[in-house]
Amino acid sequence: MKILAVDPSYAGQTGWATILDGKLLDYGILKPKSVLEWHEQAPRNLMLAACDVLVIEDTFFGRNVATLKKLEQAKCLWTIPARDLYGIKVVEVKPESWMVAICGKRSFKGGSAKDVNAMRFYVKNRWGVEPESIDALSAICLGTYYVDKENSEHVPD
Repeated sequence: MKILAVDPSYAGQTGWATILDGKLLDYGILKPKSVLEWHEQAPRNLMLAACDVLVIEDTFFGRNVATLKKLEQAKCLWTIPARDLYGIKVVEVKPESWMVAICGKRSFKGGSAKDVNAMRFYVKNRWGVEPESIDALSAICLGTYYVDKENSEHVPD
């Protein structure tokens, strides 16, 4: 099964990672110059077409409603094409769920600050890679969380 994990962003970088049959294939970031480019960006569509599951970080609700709306819009730029154009299974994961599983704690303190050091340590030890981008790092962690969760749920009794 090929998984595309995405940590969406509205104005900044969107992190992504692909995992095939439990092995990290690739990761990176997408940096469109405008929101309009999201609709025109071929790599997003190509990645969606080549995967079985889209795992995307759900929106963390803080105090800023305007930011929440923008993040929901960014998320929809991935989830709607995945479901409606490609028929891909979409799984939304709450940030606190994967943070507890990967980092051993929830580190959201009135915002969406992530425990980057714990994430880097985990990814380096699990996959042997050290992504420079926090967005790519988040996507790798998100995909890893999904793979581990799926594997633990399919263990025979």
